[in-house]
Amino acid sequence: MSTRCFPIRAAGICVHGRHRVPLVSDYTIKDRLEMWVPPGGVVESTDKSVVDCVGREFKEETGLTVEVGQLAYVREGVVLPGDDHHLELYYLVRIAANQDEIPGNSIDDKLTRPARWFTRDELQAVRLNLIELRNDFWVEYEQGWAGAKYLDTLIIER
Repeated sequence: MSTRCFPIRAAGICVHGRHRVPLVSDYTIKDRLEMWVPPGGVVESTDKSVVDCVGREFKEETGLTVEVGQLAYVREGVVLPGDDHHLELYYLVRIAANQDEIPGNSIDDKLTRPARWFTRDELQAVRLNLIELRNDFWVEYEQGWAGAKYLDTLIIER
């Protein structure tokens, strides 16, 4: 019997001000097209918990300090060929007061990837890895989050 390890990616979704969310640039594996993703990354051995991972990754990728709230989405991912699995956890987060700008947008850019704020309307026109940010997320958010949602399995072709 072989033992399989499933990497966990933990990310944060933050609504700030007038329905703005910070996202970071990433690229699709197969066609190398730019897409925007909630700040997050793989849980590392130095992380005390998944929640710690979200806070660390959010700070690394946006320069913003966050308070991690409840779990919003759970999604499995499968990379083909090879049948590699991973698990994605998306948490609602709040940024600390007086953080309206993403520090990495300065000339001294120290962030690992480009990051920027998107309005709800702007999310309609960009490639997203979490398409729920276009509509479904906002409905749940405005009604008060009822609990974590399991999303369909994401199939990624190399």
